[in-house]
Amino acid sequence: MSCHSTAEYKAHAPLSPLFDPKYSKDKDYQPGTPGWMQWFRNLPCGTPFDDEAKSMDFSLQLAASLQNFKDWKAQQGGLFSAAYPQPKVLKSSTSAVKEQAKPVEKKVYKIDFLR
Repeated sequence: MSCHSTAEYKAHAPLSPLFDPKYSKDKDYQPGTPGWMQWFRNLPCGTPFDDEAKSMDFSLQLAASLQNFKDWKAQQGGLFSAAYPQPKVLKSSTSAVKEQAKPVEKKVYKIDFLR
């Protein structure tokens, strides 16, 4: 579970200190040190690996999908639904309400199929 404990959004830590030169060359993250042992803690469900992130409950797929969606959205041109102007609401007036409430005349056509 050491690598899956890093499942969080936004990701701050690598899956292992061995996978990142920033950590693998640092003497504070060598095997057996307290820095190294961060990856081998027993984290309860819902606890993020880093305090400033949100836990993805050990799901690396979910953490990666959120990051991929964020990256995709940042690369899109154009407008999203939140950027479109909102429709204007018509002011209700007595004449407008009467105009909208007029019954529609229906025409009924009788077709004789038995001829």
